[in-house]
Amino acid sequence: GRLEAPWRARELLEQIVESLREEDETAVTDLLEEIPAVRQWLDPFDRREVNRRLRQYANGERESLFAQYLG
Repeated sequence: GRLEAPWRARELLEQIVESLREEDETAVTDLLEEIPAVRQWLDPFDRREVNRRLRQYANGERESLFAQYLG
């Protein structure tokens, strides 16, 4: 989860460096595939945006919050 992400990111980078030193292309490729999963937990959570949307919802501005209207 979110609390383990920074530690996993560091561990992942260390493993990538070690695999590069050993010239293990398969290991590097496998480790690189893990980056997006770890990155999603490292991206900052925008509380201000969530609060803004909650205020809109509370004020009755619900239509544009859940679907984008076409046309």
